[in-house]
Amino acid sequence: MLSKEYRLKKRSDFNSVFKKGRSVSNRFLEIRFKSLEEKKIAFVAPVSNFKKAATRNKIKRRLRESFREIIDDVKNETGIIVIAKKPIEDKNLKETEEIIKNLLVKAKLLRK
Repeated sequence: MLSKEYRLKKRSDFNSVFKKGRSVSNRFLEIRFKSLEEKKIAFVAPVSNFKKAATRNKIKRRLRESFREIIDDVKNETGIIVIAKKPIEDKNLKETEEIIKNLLVKAKLLRK
Protein backbone atom coordinates (compact mmCIF):
# COMPACT_ATOMS: atom_id res chain seq x y z
CA MET A 1 0.00 0.00 0.00
CA LEU A 2 1.22 3.48 -0.85
CA SER A 3 2.14 5.44 2.28
CA LYS A 4 -0.34 8.13 3.35
CA GLU A 5 2.37 10.79 3.31
CA TYR A 6 2.31 10.64 -0.51
CA ARG A 7 -1.46 11.08 -0.91
CA LEU A 8 -2.73 14.23 -2.61
CA LYS A 9 -5.48 15.25 -0.18
CA LYS A 10 -5.93 19.01 -0.24
CA ARG A 11 -8.72 20.10 -2.52
CA SER A 12 -6.77 23.18 -3.61
CA ASP A 13 -3.73 21.07 -4.62
CA PHE A 14 -5.92 18.52 -6.39
CA ASN A 15 -7.77 21.21 -8.37
CA SER A 16 -4.52 22.97 -9.20
CA VAL A 17 -2.94 19.80 -10.61
CA PHE A 18 -6.12 18.78 -12.41
CA LYS A 19 -6.86 22.14 -14.04
CA LYS A 20 -3.43 23.71 -14.53
CA GLY A 21 -1.16 20.69 -14.79
CA ARG A 22 0.26 19.07 -17.91
CA SER A 23 -0.85 15.61 -18.99
CA VAL A 24 0.31 12.51 -20.82
CA SER A 25 -1.87 9.53 -21.62
CA ASN A 26 -2.28 6.28 -23.44
CA ARG A 27 -5.31 4.05 -23.88
CA PHE A 28 -5.05 2.72 -20.30
CA LEU A 29 -4.20 5.74 -18.11
CA GLU A 30 -3.91 9.50 -18.09
CA ILE A 31 -1.36 11.19 -15.84
CA ARG A 32 -1.72 14.86 -14.92
CA PHE A 33 1.19 16.50 -13.14
CA LYS A 34 2.34 19.85 -11.82
CA SER A 35 5.03 21.18 -9.49
CA LEU A 36 4.05 21.29 -5.81
CA GLU A 37 5.96 21.72 -2.55
CA GLU A 38 6.31 17.94 -2.09
CA LYS A 39 5.63 14.65 -3.86
CA LYS A 40 1.88 13.88 -3.76
CA ILE A 41 -0.19 11.38 -5.76
CA ALA A 42 -3.93 10.81 -6.26
CA PHE A 43 -5.71 8.00 -8.09
CA VAL A 44 -9.04 8.41 -9.86
CA ALA A 45 -11.32 5.74 -11.32
CA PRO A 46 -14.29 7.65 -12.80
CA VAL A 47 -17.85 6.38 -12.47
CA SER A 48 -18.25 7.03 -16.20
CA ASN A 49 -15.64 4.32 -16.90
CA PHE A 50 -16.31 1.90 -14.03
CA LYS A 51 -19.94 1.60 -12.93
CA LYS A 52 -19.48 -0.59 -9.85
CA ALA A 53 -17.81 0.76 -6.72
CA ALA A 54 -16.06 -2.56 -6.11
CA THR A 55 -14.41 -2.32 -9.54
CA ARG A 56 -13.34 1.30 -8.95
CA ASN A 57 -11.83 0.37 -5.60
CA LYS A 58 -10.00 -2.62 -7.11
CA ILE A 59 -8.53 -0.45 -9.87
CA LYS A 60 -7.36 2.19 -7.38
CA ARG A 61 -5.82 -0.45 -5.08
CA ARG A 62 -3.94 -1.92 -8.04
CA LEU A 63 -2.70 1.51 -9.13
CA ARG A 64 -1.54 2.38 -5.59
CA GLU A 65 0.31 -0.92 -5.27
CA SER A 66 1.97 -0.47 -8.67
CA PHE A 67 3.06 3.05 -7.73
CA ARG A 68 4.45 1.92 -4.37
CA GLU A 69 7.22 0.01 -6.16
CA ILE A 70 8.46 3.03 -8.11
CA ILE A 71 7.63 5.97 -5.81
CA ASP A 72 11.28 6.52 -4.87
CA ASP A 73 12.24 6.99 -8.55
CA VAL A 74 9.65 9.74 -9.11
CA LYS A 75 10.93 13.32 -8.98
CA ASN A 76 10.32 15.22 -5.75
CA GLU A 77 8.05 18.26 -5.55
CA THR A 78 5.56 16.91 -8.07
CA GLY A 79 1.79 16.54 -7.75
CA ILE A 80 0.46 13.65 -9.83
CA ILE A 81 -3.10 12.53 -10.60
CA VAL A 82 -3.47 9.09 -12.22
CA ILE A 83 -6.80 8.69 -14.04
CA ALA A 84 -7.83 5.16 -15.01
CA LYS A 85 -9.47 4.41 -18.34
CA LYS A 86 -11.71 1.43 -19.13
CA PRO A 87 -9.11 -0.96 -20.69
CA ILE A 88 -6.95 -0.97 -17.51
CA GLU A 89 -9.55 -3.24 -15.92
CA ASP A 90 -8.21 -6.24 -17.86
CA LYS A 91 -4.55 -5.73 -16.89
CA ASN A 92 -2.79 -7.47 -14.02
CA LEU A 93 -0.48 -5.85 -11.45
CA LYS A 94 2.75 -6.34 -13.41
CA GLU A 95 1.27 -4.97 -16.64
CA THR A 96 -0.17 -2.00 -14.75
CA GLU A 97 3.24 -1.23 -13.28
CA GLU A 98 4.83 -1.25 -16.75
CA ILE A 99 2.11 1.05 -18.12
CA ILE A 100 2.72 3.51 -15.28
CA LYS A 101 6.50 3.42 -15.78
CA ASN A 102 6.13 4.08 -19.51
CA LEU A 103 3.89 7.08 -18.89
CA LEU A 104 6.21 8.49 -16.23
CA VAL A 105 9.16 8.19 -18.64
CA LYS A 106 7.09 9.91 -21.33
CA ALA A 107 6.29 12.72 -18.87
CA LYS A 108 9.94 12.89 -17.74
CA LEU A 109 8.95 12.38 -14.12
CA LEU A 110 11.41 9.59 -13.32
CA ARG A 111 14.85 10.40 -11.94
CA LYS A 112 16.61 7.37 -13.36
